[in-house]
Formats: sequence, structure tokens, C-alpha cells
Amino acid sequence: MVLVTLALVGAVGEVSAYAGPAIAPAHNKNSLINVAVVPAPGGVRVQAEVRYDDGDPVVDEDVLGLVRDSSSGQTTQLKFGASGAPGQYVTDIPLDEGQWDLEVDAVTYTRGVRTVHFTLSGAGEVSKLTVVAALPNSLERPTTARSHVGVILMGAVIVAFGLLIFVVVVELRRRSRTVDV
Repeated sequence: MVLVTLALVGAVGEVSAYAGPAIAPAHNKNSLINVAVVPAPGGVRVQAEVRYDDGDPVVDEDVLGLVRDSSSGQTTQLKFGASGAPGQYVTDIPLDEGQWDLEVDAVTYTRGVRTVHFTLSGAGEVSKLTVVAALPNSLERPTTARSHVGVILMGAVIVAFGLLIFVVVVELRRRSRTVDV
């Protein structure tokens, strides 16, 4: 089995040598999220700007969020939509006056999180917007189907590679038995 694995690694090495150098990804998986909370009828509008470390906008990202009432601890899950400009995402949240914690997560192509605390007055004004530590891990966070695609694809590749090794080993054993007869 070790011989088969080495043979497969050698074949892959030969192919990559002819294909030229590997192409490096343009961006890493980290993103920076800037959050603006502005008054909206019946609550607030949250605008999230998601950018790679180098400042380029993250396009077609799944941006999810969680808003928590600081007094009661109740949470509401959020899904942001693209606002038209690259890297810009927005959602409207119906909220009553009070103290609120808001966590915004980029979950598909990048990994970024920003948590803010703010006060919403009875007149609908947003004040005391400050960046704070992330919300507790015990809170249930929203997910998307796309955020699990990478895990599913990796599992499929591992299964396919295991199947390939199994088929090669079975074939080699079959051939070695034929020669012995």
C-alpha cells in the first residue's frame, strides 16, 4: 500500500511539473468588517462593509448577524443583502428603544466578525456606538448552506482518493495472484 501511495504521489508530481507553477490565491481568508448603524422607520438600518486585508471589497459574501437585547438577552438572527456597491451589505432591523449588541459575520469566502454595542432612543436616534468583544459562543448563530460547501467538498475529495487507493490495491493483488498460478 505504501508503494501504491508513493506511485500516485510521483504521478501527481510529474503532472504539476509540466503544468508550471501553482497559482497563488489573490486574497487570504481574513476580512475586515466596518459597521454603521443608522435610524430607520421602526428600528435601525445596519450597513456592513466587508473588505479583504488589502482593502479590496469582498463580493458575493454571505453576511449574517445576530442582534441581542442587552436587558433581556433575547436574540434575533439576521441575513444581510448586497446593497449594490461591491463589498457593501445591508439589513433593516425592527427594534424598540434600549441597549443592543450586534454581531456581524462574514461566513463563506472570508472569516471576519465585528461586534458593536449601541443605544436606540425612544425618538429613534442611535448613539453610543462602540466596538465590543464578540458575543458569547453559547448563542445560536445563523448559518447558510454555502458556508458548509467547503467541508462537503473536502469530504468528497477524501472519499474519492480513498476509493482510488482501494481500487489500485485490489487490482495489484489481482495481478499478483494471476502471475503466481
